[in-house]
Amino acid sequence: MKRKSMLALNLALVLGVGSLYSVTGTAKAESIDEQRAKVQVEIQEANKEINRLQNEKSKLVDRIVNLNLAITDNNNKVEETKKAIAATTKDIKKLESEIVVLKERITKRTSLLEERARSFQENGGKTEYLSVVLGSTSFSDLIGRVHAVTTIVQADQDLIKEFEADKKSLETKQTSVQDKLAELEDTQGELAEMVSQLKNQKVQQSELVAKLEKEAQANLNKKGELEQKDQALAAEKIRLEIEKREREEAARKAAAEKAAKEAARKESKANETKSTKRASLSTDNSNKSVSESAAGNKSNSDSSRNERENDNNRTEAPAPKSAQSSGGSVVTVGNKYIGNSVYVFGGGRSQYDIDNGRFDCSGFVYWAFREAGIDIGPTGNTDTLKNKGTRVSTSEMQPGDLVFFDTYKKDGHVGIYVGNGKFIGSQGSTGVAIANMSSGYWAEKFNGRVVRI
Repeated sequence: MKRKSMLALNLALVLGVGSLYSVTGTAKAESIDEQRAKVQVEIQEANKEINRLQNEKSKLVDRIVNLNLAITDNNNKVEETKKAIAATTKDIKKLESEIVVLKERITKRTSLLEERARSFQENGGKTEYLSVVLGSTSFSDLIGRVHAVTTIVQADQDLIKEFEADKKSLETKQTSVQDKLAELEDTQGELAEMVSQLKNQKVQQSELVAKLEKEAQANLNKKGELEQKDQALAAEKIRLEIEKREREEAARKAAAEKAAKEAARKESKANETKSTKRASLSTDNSNKSVSESAAGNKSNSDSSRNERENDNNRTEAPAPKSAQSSGGSVVTVGNKYIGNSVYVFGGGRSQYDIDNGRFDCSGFVYWAFREAGIDIGPTGNTDTLKNKGTRVSTSEMQPGDLVFFDTYKKDGHVGIYVGNGKFIGSQGSTGVAIANMSSGYWAEKFNGRVVRI
């Protein structure tokens, strides 16, 4: 009975002392779990933002690749145009040289004819031709001489006519070549401006990619900080758990030592009682009975007190908590290319260009009308488009009308009016985009030409 009481006391002490530390430790552990849960949510959000930025970066990188290809193609066209200009210039110089020679010949011929005219007047209308005719010796000789003179005169006239025809032909050809040269020079100017715009766009896109990379790196840094915080919280939880176990172990050892001392004391006292009983047994049996009765009562009293203490301890010590579109309208059909297209001179004329969003301004207009089911003929340029349909005033302008702008030349750019002072078109700096023509650059370039197909 005594041994059971001692074991009960020992257990109560272990539970009681351990509980003094476990409540605080458990509360801290629960707080750490809550903090870690919040950190995990923040890490997930950071991962989502990183993925979003990576996707945007990937799209921009693809667009920059397309821009580089467009720049290469446009530069190639610039070089081709330069070669064509050089060849045309060479042809013009050759023609001009030929014209100089012909002018010299016509000048000499003109001088000869003028000399003959003066001789004719000085001789009273008689010329050497007449002397030749009158110097004939017979009728047949006369006929021969008249034919010869007529042939000479006719030859002079034919020569003049031939020269005038050649001169006119050369002048016409020269004018044609000069017109072609002017057109090529305009094209070269447009291409040079276009390449400059594309290079600027590439710089802008590169800057945006750099910005996205910076934001992505910031999110990676934030994620790293959150992971470190989570690891620190996990380490703190482990530390608290170790401290809790150390405290429980220390409390258990202290309770065991205390219980052992108490047991030894009680055993020593019991031995003393037994010795006293043996000494008094031979002299006074009645006193022995009284002593034994008193000792028994005392033992029962001690046992009852120990049991009450154990009950009280069990009541006071709580159990530890556990620690846990494509549309059909000419106005909207091109929207799918907004943000993922590039301006390429001559673009929009092949399926490859269309599939990859490579348009120039007129190529986009022709494509948009075809997609909307409106045939406006084979693909041409802005000069062709401005002569199609019917011209209307700006006050009558409606969505779907063509609007023209004076850029590198008059009517050098065209777009489709979408309403509210805006138009959609393939712009040099943006590719297909909706731009404002009510203010800014396009307002300055808008020349008032509006064509309704």
